[in-house]
Amino acid sequence: MVPTTVDLKRIRQPRPYNATLFVNREREIDIIALKVQRAQTSLSTGSIINFWGVQGIGKTWILKELHHRYGYHVEQASALFAPARPTFALFYSFPSESLTIDQVVSALADEALSQLSVALPAEEHIELLQAQAAHDIDTLVKIFVRLSHRFVALILLDNTEQTPSSTWEQLETRLIERLVTAGQALVVIAGRRQVPRWKRFEVRRRVTDTDQSYIPPFDKLAIARQLEQHQYHISADLVLPYTGGGNPHLVDAIGYHFATWAKQAESAVFDQDWLERHRATLVQFLRESEAQLLKTFPKRLSHVLEAVAPLRFYRLEALRFMLEQAQQQSKQPDLYYLNILRDLEPTDIVWWDRNQRAYITSPVVRQLLGQRQLLGNSEDFAVKHRWASDMYWSWARDLPTASEDFISEILFHQASLYHADHDLERLRAATHEALVFAKEKLTGDRFMVVRKQFDERTGDHEFLDLLPEAIYSELLEELD
Repeated sequence: MVPTTVDLKRIRQPRPYNATLFVNREREIDIIALKVQRAQTSLSTGSIINFWGVQGIGKTWILKELHHRYGYHVEQASALFAPARPTFALFYSFPSESLTIDQVVSALADEALSQLSVALPAEEHIELLQAQAAHDIDTLVKIFVRLSHRFVALILLDNTEQTPSSTWEQLETRLIERLVTAGQALVVIAGRRQVPRWKRFEVRRRVTDTDQSYIPPFDKLAIARQLEQHQYHISADLVLPYTGGGNPHLVDAIGYHFATWAKQAESAVFDQDWLERHRATLVQFLRESEAQLLKTFPKRLSHVLEAVAPLRFYRLEALRFMLEQAQQQSKQPDLYYLNILRDLEPTDIVWWDRNQRAYITSPVVRQLLGQRQLLGNSEDFAVKHRWASDMYWSWARDLPTASEDFISEILFHQASLYHADHDLERLRAATHEALVFAKEKLTGDRFMVVRKQFDERTGDHEFLDLLPEAIYSELLEELD
């Protein structure tokens, strides 16, 4: 048997950025590339992009890749087809300890001096040195603003969630606002929270929509590309359940573990039988991954997170239902549940989703919790998904002609249940019942919501990954 142990350091410390290993994230890089191109070919105002997502999702790697691509190089200016405005990129990662705006701006000035030493006129170089030595923040910012008219300036600020509110407000008013109003800088910030604490109107109106700047987990194809780039010769299907649905750091961590275990026993075949024999080790991996992501999550709300873990979105009614089922407690007034939602929202694990018009738990955290529950206590996992399915059926029968979202979630929860009971006939009957109901009660665009869930290209990939191929084919025939 392969000796399997979990390398805690590999889970707790993400791999440092390596340009040769950077894959995927074309959408995020293209958002910035388009803004850079516009700035190089026309007069443009400054703008702000707030990339956000949970720990390990790849925010730092994206900013480091931007730094790698857009940092100033002498070759830019001397190339035959050099742009009218070459780029420079200044990167700063906020530490966990408290600091002042002077320290942040001085660090940016340090990098500007290093990166632009050969590009600045002597007098401007001296001015920058003197302002930095005197900790003259206003003069340093004026120089940055001036440079942003001659260059395309990217200011890359990482780990912004660690910045105290008072420091952030000063950064906004004394640095960021001036860079994007008087200057033409592109400010890219990265943090775990959806919305930073913007106070100034001129700043808020230049921020890219949060839906565009959310960093999602990798899909299965992207996971396969990452594994290949890292030379982990493991199937994406095999590692997907242990990655929170595609968290790049966890993809790397579990890929590393499988590769290590394979070296220790060259004849090992990583299949479902192997996974079953090493279930305890995989549960340990999931628990440690979960602990890392929830390190700053309030312990007093852990029971809430466990109760709603099966739900992909929820409002007050769903929260009430799942907590009452989980705790077998008497009914509480609405205010009790509203206070729970208010307590959840400031965390970086739960947020309000404008498209769903509901709260969602980070898909990475939700899927990690689900997989850990499935491996650790499959009966408990099944019970919670039955509760969720029963809840949605109750609502679908109450509002049959507007039940498309409920039917979609019933299908998802029934597919999830299959991974606990492996009962193909039960899944066939349950999904058939849901589709018959949808065809009878829903019309037009409402029925198309359910139909689109099955589209292989644009559909509900989390649901489709759970569905056995045989059932998928049968349901497609039934829909047609």
